[in-house]
Amino acid sequence: MLEFDHSSRSISRTTQVALFGVIGVCVAVFGVMIVLLISMGSGVRGLSHFAQELFSLRTAVYFAGSAFLAVPCVALTRRFGRRMEWERGMTWLIALTVWAFVVGLFAFVVWGLRAIVILQLAWSPLVPAGIVLITTGLTRRAGDAKHCASCGYAHEQAAGERCPECGFLWQKRGGTIIGQVKRSPAMILIGAALLVLSVALMLRPLYFGAITPAIPTQFLIANVKQGLTTSGFGVNAWQELMSRTLSPQQTTELFDGLLIRRSSGRHIDATEAAWLDQQVIASAVAPELIQRYFVEMIEFRIEGPSTTEFGSEVTLTVLALNRTVPFAMVDARMIFAGFTVQGEHIEGSRIDRYQTVYAFDPSTRTAESSLASPMLTIRLDIEGTILIEAELWACFAPRPALSFGRAWNPDGSPAIPSGVLHVEHVKLRHELVVAPRD
Repeated sequence: MLEFDHSSRSISRTTQVALFGVIGVCVAVFGVMIVLLISMGSGVRGLSHFAQELFSLRTAVYFAGSAFLAVPCVALTRRFGRRMEWERGMTWLIALTVWAFVVGLFAFVVWGLRAIVILQLAWSPLVPAGIVLITTGLTRRAGDAKHCASCGYAHEQAAGERCPECGFLWQKRGGTIIGQVKRSPAMILIGAALLVLSVALMLRPLYFGAITPAIPTQFLIANVKQGLTTSGFGVNAWQELMSRTLSPQQTTELFDGLLIRRSSGRHIDATEAAWLDQQVIASAVAPELIQRYFVEMIEFRIEGPSTTEFGSEVTLTVLALNRTVPFAMVDARMIFAGFTVQGEHIEGSRIDRYQTVYAFDPSTRTAESSLASPMLTIRLDIEGTILIEAELWACFAPRPALSFGRAWNPDGSPAIPSGVLHVEHVKLRHELVVAPRD
């Protein structure tokens, strides 16, 4: 007769090593997935940005902290499991679930509210964990005594080939099982709670709108500042903010947060840009913030080599880091005064008409004259350090106040458009070292 003994429930050391290897891979994938979600939630897309986030110091702290947190999670779960008489496999499953929950909270410590995007998939591990807990809680067994696999009658209490209680054949494979059914109400309740929580997270778009007004304004501002216009709760934080009356302090905090987002290269959409424009036009924030709004919107530079040889020909171009939003309320026109080399103005380098920022933006400029960046090509016949300068005025105003007309007055002064909100006088310097020809 084939019987199952207690040793049949143990696993070999090789299997244990393989199991821990699989768990390690799953944990690594879990961590990378969190980093990916947070990276996407920051508003910047692209593989390079994700790689930069993945290998950053913050991510290293997160992985190191997650590994450290595994120790107390496992220790406490095993201690509780021994008290509840859980099987080893169930103890490790619950320990892994607890650890996943704890490292999810730890992500908020490392990344702040940017980590709220992990709520988008937070329900996915709860479903299998809840099902396993409920199933195990209903069917778990304790003890080493053999029982009938059909009705649970104790095998040691009767002899023969069949169960005297139900007549089930004990000799067949699986005829007896080890341990007596000992249900765990705590395990069943925890599993049911996880399933309820997972359903609540999955259906949050259906009900969360009803309680949106109860969300603190500071929480919504923090979401928008991190680029989470649509939060992990399924609430459009920006739309909700725009439906509320913000205090001057909240307006200043939101304005400053959007400027930080814009200067860091993260996306500002048209509605957010329009709100910034409205605050600037209405002078609703402090003058220093309005100054930052204009100064950080466009950053100019001279692009060209820093070294060359005597007698060679070099080309230098004025380019801009453009953070404007197309068709925004506030636009800009550039008045380009031209280049100077060693203090001498280069004839013909001045541009007579107003230029848009797209003429300086390398992502949009073309070889056409309407979008050609200011460019200087010179042949260097002197040695040493050559100073090349460029001068321009950036004029910011509501779009209807700007035109593409002549940029210079008859007396040679720049024709600043009427109705401008801000004028930034920009002087660029570029040093070029000319070495003797070998």
